[in-house]
Amino acid sequence: MFRSSFIKNASRSLRSAQLCFVIAQNRAKPKIMWLEILYVVTFVKPVVDAYRVATGTVQQAHHITDPLTELIVTKCAEMFGESIPVGVIQLFHELRKGR
Repeated sequence: MFRSSFIKNASRSLRSAQLCFVIAQNRAKPKIMWLEILYVVTFVKPVVDAYRVATGTVQQAHHITDPLTELIVTKCAEMFGESIPVGVIQLFHELRKGR
């Protein structure tokens, strides 16, 4: 019970942070904003951001940050929202297994 609720809450907070960033980044262009929201909901946002950085996509006029900064923010949110909680759960499991 502890593990599933912890992971669900961490995943929700990650998606919420990414959605807030996407909305702030693209609020001037609603069509693009909905496409970016679809990327977040379908869990492909990090791939899209990495592709933009790799191909050298320039910052659009309505964006508040460039693609590299957007990738860094997404990766940091992913690390704090998924990787660290999962690591804590694995450590908790390993410590309890020794009993």
